[in-house]
Amino acid sequence: MKLGHKLLGVSVIAIAAGCAGTNSNGIGSTSSFGGDTLGQPQSQFQQQVVTTATQAMQTGNAPQITGGENQLGFTLFQKLAKAEAGKNVCISPVSIGSVLSILYNGSAGDTRKQIGQTLAFGKLSPDQVNDANKNLQSMLANLDPNKVDLNIANSLWVDSGTALSTDFVQKDQQYYTAKVSSLDFKAPESPAAINDWVKTSTHGKIPTIVDTIPSDARLYVVNAVYFNGTWQKPFDKNRTQPQTFSMADGTQEQTPMMTQSGSFPYFISADATGVVLPYGSGRLEMDVVLPTGQDVTVLEKKLTPAVYSSWMKSLKPTSIQVSIPTFKFEYSSNMNDTLKAAGLTNAFDPQKADFSGMLDKTAPSGTQKLYLSEVKHKTFIDVNERGTEAAAATSAQISTMASILPGVRFTADHPFLYVIRDSITGSILFTGVVMDPKQATGDSGDKKPTQGANPAPLGKSAGN
Repeated sequence: MKLGHKLLGVSVIAIAAGCAGTNSNGIGSTSSFGGDTLGQPQSQFQQQVVTTATQAMQTGNAPQITGGENQLGFTLFQKLAKAEAGKNVCISPVSIGSVLSILYNGSAGDTRKQIGQTLAFGKLSPDQVNDANKNLQSMLANLDPNKVDLNIANSLWVDSGTALSTDFVQKDQQYYTAKVSSLDFKAPESPAAINDWVKTSTHGKIPTIVDTIPSDARLYVVNAVYFNGTWQKPFDKNRTQPQTFSMADGTQEQTPMMTQSGSFPYFISADATGVVLPYGSGRLEMDVVLPTGQDVTVLEKKLTPAVYSSWMKSLKPTSIQVSIPTFKFEYSSNMNDTLKAAGLTNAFDPQKADFSGMLDKTAPSGTQKLYLSEVKHKTFIDVNERGTEAAAATSAQISTMASILPGVRFTADHPFLYVIRDSITGSILFTGVVMDPKQATGDSGDKKPTQGANPAPLGKSAGN
């Protein structure tokens, strides 16, 4: 297709929002079961969902889904941490992976091939990819409602003048439990409808993801992940005291450091030490990895699934005094160049991108040419004595055209890495680096959204 044909002005924006927070509720049509049961006994149904989904995720080719998401997550994290040296960075691999998987359903040709390569799908069929994602999201949403609130929700927001492919919609509803709504994208209040969904889904931690809707926009695909984990062994606030934290540039600051003693999984290697802090029943955990020296960038460069797996395999239960700073910050980044560097190039090229699977070819809008024009990622994380609250949002815009060891101390008093993951399947929810515990906000720059849009059912214009 000639470049001139892409000037029809079609845009698809896909957004993934991930959050770890408190008391989440299911929003629209979601795969969440934990949101309304925090603090209540896990039902037999939920237990069976977790058991069945876990078994499915550990057999056959299904582990490729989590492995591919984790590999991409580490790759993106390395590139972002290098590009923004000195800043706190946090991303959500499972959120980014969910959005790319939904986009995979609407892609074709070399574009589909590259998305599959980026997520290491290998020889998995599209249905196998979708089925594995369904099992993963169902499992994560039901893991531990007594102590962990983890919800996953998906939605599609389509411009009222665009007709989506029935097959694309059905797959997203069947495998991703996606809510589908129609909006008049030309209406100035339409961004608020999408932002309100994201804000509610993330309990206010990601208040906006869409500032304005470009004239060539046709679709938003939104994934929201909400996580609130209580430590299996909460820290005593009375033991939190100011301590010195040495940053990468040699400067020091006093920061609140929470401390507790007990038996925790612990490893030590030539270049790092790490401790596992479990949430709830223990299946979900935060792994805190501290460089042996002061330079955390050495660990960032080495962070691959193989290296990380070697750290986890060397864990031993250890009698240890753990001291880590409380921290809370926001982060945002345009990820176009980062994803291109990871191998996703055709999707961003107006001449090569093929998202023809998204559109109803019998409708006038089915002749439009789509390409990926922008990917944004936003995160929020809050680690304190009670547990962890975190959030992530990704927007992708498509346009036309052991033994007990005594007396060990683990003190995170210089920059460190952290990972929040499911210890059984290895699925990583969040990964990041703390360069400065008092660094509150990254490069967000959000504008306040307009208010008041009411989404209409698919096929109807907003307000009709």
